[in-house]
Amino acid sequence: MSIVAVARLMGERKIRHAPVVEDDRLLGIISTRDVMAALVERVWRSHDEQAHETARALLQRSR
Repeated sequence: MSIVAVARLMGERKIRHAPVVEDDRLLGIISTRDVMAALVERVWRSHDEQAHETARALLQRSR
């Protein structure tokens, strides 16, 4: 999944942590903080409006 898709899923389902899986193998766990950092980096580097709106929505849900 893309970072934007993960952020949306976490926001919609009010999930604070999500597994990172590849080929049925657990690689790690990411938090909303990890996702927000990735979204902010993406927005900063590319001025990605989709990532910006998703980050804004995720922040509003976490308040």
